[in-house]
Amino acid sequence: MDTEALKKEIDILINERNHLWNALILTVAGTISLIFSVKTLLIYILIFAGISFAIIFFNGYFNKKDMLQKLLNKLKGGK
Repeated sequence: MDTEALKKEIDILINERNHLWNALILTVAGTISLIFSVKTLLIYILIFAGISFAIIFFNGYFNKKDMLQKLLNKLKGGK
């Protein structure tokens, strides 16, 4: 892969990582606000969904971070 293609791929991964981070912050903030609201069955379901999505976004963020690190190493001429 040439350096321009690697740089483009790195930019794409950085953008995706930023989107995941923003989604994680919004999800956690929404879940926290639901925790302090009136307790009904629907609220408990939404809290569970919020926690589940937060875990998924957190995992996706670190997967993108690992992929980004591999591409940066490849760009520098490493493994």
